[in-house]
Parts: sequence; structure tokens; C-alpha cells
Amino acid sequence: MAFYASLPSCVLRRSSAAARCNAIFMLAVLPAHLLSAEGATSLDLNKLRKQLITHEGKRLKAYKDSENILTIGVGFNLTRADAKKRIEAFGLDFDKVKAGVQELTDKQAMMLLEADIDSAIRDCKSIFPKFHDLSDVRQRVLLDMMFNLGKTRFSNFKNLIANVNAGRFEAAADEMKASKWYVQVKSRGKTLEAMMRTDRDGN
Repeated sequence: MAFYASLPSCVLRRSSAAARCNAIFMLAVLPAHLLSAEGATSLDLNKLRKQLITHEGKRLKAYKDSENILTIGVGFNLTRADAKKRIEAFGLDFDKVKAGVQELTDKQAMMLLEADIDSAIRDCKSIFPKFHDLSDVRQRVLLDMMFNLGKTRFSNFKNLIANVNAGRFEAAADEMKASKWYVQVKSRGKTLEAMMRTDRDGN
């Protein structure tokens, strides 16, 4: 503090101007979805959306998924407690949507997805105290699993969670591979396990 206090005001003004220039440069060269509140690189939401659509599919008409659960949009479970409220908020008839008589628009499907991504982020933050310190790739692995499993089922992966929190990513990947979930989700599990292990995007 004494050092800065001894600097001439003109130097301090130049320093402030340089800091503003640096901030402007960061905003100019980095896409908005890569900036956190502090200006640091963070979760790539565009990649996350594409990843979830790849793994879940996107269907505007109700269908039964691999576990025989009535689903619509991007993995939106029509049997969940808030499903009726969420669907009717679009002005749709919930029973007709479930029956496949009414369909979602693409915009409505994406709105459901955005809300579920927000929920998954909140849930991951509650389980992983240093979630935002993880790389974008590993954040997307955990969010993909949270989206697929829900917080209650994800919370049962205690060894996986402990390994991620301790920064033991190879061990976390081993836990993923050894789980029943890994077998059930097939290629999705292989992709996410490899992403966790290598910190690189899957194919």
C-alpha cells in the first residue's frame, strides 16, 4: 500500500486506464458464455447444450425413454412433480402433451432445457464446493451426469464425489466406469468417463 501511495497521481491514472483496457480486451476476445462474473474463463454453456442434446436427444412429441419414462424435449421427465406446472406455463394442455396430441415448439423445448441446466448447476455447486475451479470439460461431465441422474441419485456416487473434490480425476473416472450407471447409459458413459480422465472433449 505504501508503494502505491508514493506513486504520482498521473501514474496511478495510467494504471487504472491500463486495467480498463485489459478488461475491454477480455470482453472483446472472449465469447460472453465463457466469462464468469469475475471475468475468468468458466463453463461453456453452448457446448453443454449441444452435449446434452447429443446424449438425450431432442423430441417435441412425448415418448417413452429407455427406462420407460414418459419424456419430452431434451430429457424432460413428464412424470416429475413440477412437470404439469412447467408444461401448462406454455399455455399447453398437459394431458394432451402426455398423450402426444400436442407438441412443444423448439423454443419451448429449449426453455425447459435452460431451466434444467440452471438446476443442475445449482445442484453441482452444492455437492462440489470448488465446482467453478474445475475445467470446463470436467464441469460438463458432472453436469451431464447430474442432468441424467438427478441430485438424489447422483449423491449416491460418494466415492466419485470425494475423488473429484480431492482432485483425483483418474480415480473419479474409475468410479464412473465401475458403476451400474456406466453400463446403463452405454456410449454416453464411455464418453463422459474419458472426458473426466483426459480433460478433453469426447468425440
